[in-house]
Amino acid sequence: MKLRVLVADDDAVTRRILQVSIQRLGHECLLARDGNEALAAYHDAQVDVVISDWTMPGLDGITTCERLNRDPDLAGIPVVGVSGSADPTYASKAFRARAKFFLQKPFSRESLLRTVELAVQAAERSTRKPPDA
Repeated sequence: MKLRVLVADDDAVTRRILQVSIQRLGHECLLARDGNEALAAYHDAQVDVVISDWTMPGLDGITTCERLNRDPDLAGIPVVGVSGSADPTYASKAFRARAKFFLQKPFSRESLLRTVELAVQAAERSTRKPPDA
């Protein structure tokens, strides 16, 4: 199943790395430079997975995740929080904001691909319809 993955990150290099990795997994990738662009793209494109940097100018990733989860129609979407901060509390902040996964920058290619695969699997499970009884 080909899914739409939204990447929100203010760093162009990180956006590109994530985009290439997601496309290699066979999924469509949409890009946003901050949380405001991410929320707009999310609503316009019916995204299945969100990968968001936690520290962006304007609307940060934590607030973006919280806003997605406040909307009952969006609350089940898997969100991957990403941070390059050395602050060890960022992972706990990600989970308190109801992110399903967290990646610490710099991340290895293997951990990136595995996390994206897990998020995609979570999205596939939430979009599957139960078999007819």
